[in-house]
Amino acid sequence: MYMYMGVHELTVVEKIWAVIIGVVMVVVEVTGAEFGDLIRQIIVNDKRLADLRDYTMTA
Repeated sequence: MYMYMGVHELTVVEKIWAVIIGVVMVVVEVTGAEFGDLIRQIIVNDKRLADLRDYTMTA
């Protein structure tokens, strides 16, 4: 997060994650699934997120 003239500005990555979390929250509301389970499944099943896979398995 960057600060410009006393205002915090989100990075592009933070904005993308905010959108992803928003979409997952909608899916949680519609399906009744658990938020943590859905996020974990997204990370575990996406080959592009391999760096996060080990982290989620230890959390």
